[in-house]
Amino acid sequence: MKKVSEKLLTIHEAREIIDEKHRERGEFNIYEQLLAEKYCDTFAKLPIETVEKLKNEIKEAIPRIPESLLIKIIDICPKTIEELYLLSKESTIVLSEGDAKKILEILEKYIK
Repeated sequence: MKKVSEKLLTIHEAREIIDEKHRERGEFNIYEQLLAEKYCDTFAKLPIETVEKLKNEIKEAIPRIPESLLIKIIDICPKTIEELYLLSKESTIVLSEGDAKKILEILEKYIK
């Protein structure tokens, strides 16, 4: 199989694509698609409508945040600065304490 393109997605966005394909085809063709759907159902913590707003708000607050880190943050929804620092460990930027607090404040508005 040839790779046509590559794009980082949140679990929520992946769930939307899976649902769209499921509606088009009527049922899952392969076992992996069913597993992907179950994974997304289990770990998606936010409604899809909220994800884009959250993504934009974090990007606006911290414009230099890499897309890969942003997606990890949205997927995992850390609740403490320590959890956020663990997520950002492999990132190309180091989050300052102020940036980390901004991110957590933004997340608190969306997670209930």
